[in-house]
Amino acid sequence: MPYALNATRRLVFTAALAGLAWTGAAGAEPEFEPRGRMHMDGGFHQEDDVALDNDLLFRRARLGVDGSLDGDWDFKLEYDFAEDDVSAKGVYLSRALGEGNVRIGHFKAPVGLNELTSSNDITFIERASSNNIVAVGRRIGLGYSRFGTQFGGQVMAYGRSMGATTQGDMQTGLAGRLVFTPVKTADQLIHLGLSAAHEDRGDQNTVGVSDRPEARPAGERLINTGDLADVDATTRGGLEAAWRAGPFSLEAEYLQAELDRANNANPSFGGYHVQGSWVLTGESRAYGGGSFGGVSPAGPAGAWELAARYSHADLNDAGVRGGEQNNATLGLNWYATDQVRFMANAIAVDVQGADAQVGEDDDGNPIFGPGDEAPRIFLLRAQYSF
Repeated sequence: MPYALNATRRLVFTAALAGLAWTGAAGAEPEFEPRGRMHMDGGFHQEDDVALDNDLLFRRARLGVDGSLDGDWDFKLEYDFAEDDVSAKGVYLSRALGEGNVRIGHFKAPVGLNELTSSNDITFIERASSNNIVAVGRRIGLGYSRFGTQFGGQVMAYGRSMGATTQGDMQTGLAGRLVFTPVKTADQLIHLGLSAAHEDRGDQNTVGVSDRPEARPAGERLINTGDLADVDATTRGGLEAAWRAGPFSLEAEYLQAELDRANNANPSFGGYHVQGSWVLTGESRAYGGGSFGGVSPAGPAGAWELAARYSHADLNDAGVRGGEQNNATLGLNWYATDQVRFMANAIAVDVQGADAQVGEDDDGNPIFGPGDEAPRIFLLRAQYSF
């Protein structure tokens, strides 16, 4: 029955989108534009002690619409249907206000360069592990952004994620990000930024932090704090820097989160990543609105990109032993067109000391996360977007 219900929802939603797109195409107001993306991944693993799944999966399968309602108000409505799981992504209203833009609905809180780069445009198949354990993600709230020639900023007041269930008062938070581009010419770009977010947990006082080895098909989370109780608030912060010169680009980011616990010491978790890329065919990564875009091929043969990344994530602090994860990744990307890309990543993973209790078995005995691990992973992706 759940599968049939999800299938029915998909059919109704798809029909609605088709109707909206047709109405927009007929020239009626409001104006609508269909949008979507498909990311299909394959993961193959040389395991250590923990079994990792060799698997194919649809990482993302999104469908939506965006457009203008009346010339002043714009909107976006997008859902993900990957692997029979329906989840809300961007669902919001927006409009110009002064020199900037105001947005209300469900969208990403402005914390982190890697997080705010679209999944269609990230250089590697998955975002860095340090981003995954710290970033706020999409929340329901109200935001404002303004970007000029050299300076830009974003701010958002937010609550829970759309679809998240709560008992009692939801969490509430405030996030902000400042961006400075001291050099921005046709040949070279320097990007600097910082972000911060503080969140009162309300009655949602249990927090768990974990991550996979930057590979969704792997299944297992090799670093994991387990559930941490009595968390009254969280504070996040990040520093980011990037440089682009023609086909070359470098990016570095440091992120940290502190958990304010009522009856325990306050642990801090975080990490960093450093990455570089070289577009062999000479194109440059796009940039705008304080974040990077993808590569637009200059010729019919497409564009090729070589990339490397090192990431570090640390979940050990103040008596919590969630483990440390260090990943070295080599990537090769082929941008066949503006809408089609093929990706390959080879990842060397090194996990140390992930010995936190992450649950209990049927008899109430504690289950601990994996210890030291050093798997090797090969990932492939085929994607399109429109």
